[in-house]
Amino acid sequence: MTTAVAKRDPRITTAMELMRLMQGRLAAALPDGCGITAKRLAQIAVVTVAQNKDLLAAIQHSPDAFCLAVMRAAMWGLDPSGLTMEGYLVPFKNHGTPSVQFMPGYRGMVKVIHRSGVVSSVFAEVVCEGDVFEFDLLSSRQPKHVPNLSPGRRKRDIVAVYAFARMHGGGHQMVVLTRDEIEHFRSFSKMGKSGPWVDHWEEMAKKTALFRLA
Repeated sequence: MTTAVAKRDPRITTAMELMRLMQGRLAAALPDGCGITAKRLAQIAVVTVAQNKDLLAAIQHSPDAFCLAVMRAAMWGLDPSGLTMEGYLVPFKNHGTPSVQFMPGYRGMVKVIHRSGVVSSVFAEVVCEGDVFEFDLLSSRQPKHVPNLSPGRRKRDIVAVYAFARMHGGGHQMVVLTRDEIEHFRSFSKMGKSGPWVDHWEEMAKKTALFRLA
């Protein structure tokens, strides 16, 4: 199916050729134990582009940016398709010119932190209005979070997000961010008004807390 589409759209053919030429560099950039090969990463990148007209435009106008985005995905060792929420190839306009950038997702940050070998467990969660949430930054205890599971909880305002990691050998790290702080960090992103920040705000908020934690 991809081959048939490629014959109709030269931009997909371009993506396939770029990925073929880059496989050696991708292989060299991938971290040990990341669970993805250079060939698989290249295939994912091509299929992701083929399914998104804005990414196709980026291939046409900014092929170097596309290659750099995929290379960054390789350096993180993450799937950039968005389907696994490990990472995303996000199209945006760079001074009016279609471009693309790689953005790690929540599950990608969890994967990277675990891969570091310094934590025994790590997670992040959002706090909604009406939840019970108690924490002490000086305590080694996990925060007390009792979600309000009444109907429509996810439609309630998210007021905060937190990330907690327990270290191998003892100790912990914790970050708590208010919604305003999350929106502040979002405002600095070139892709803050599109892509996963629009479609998966909750996951991106948790990713932001994990990024601060890391």
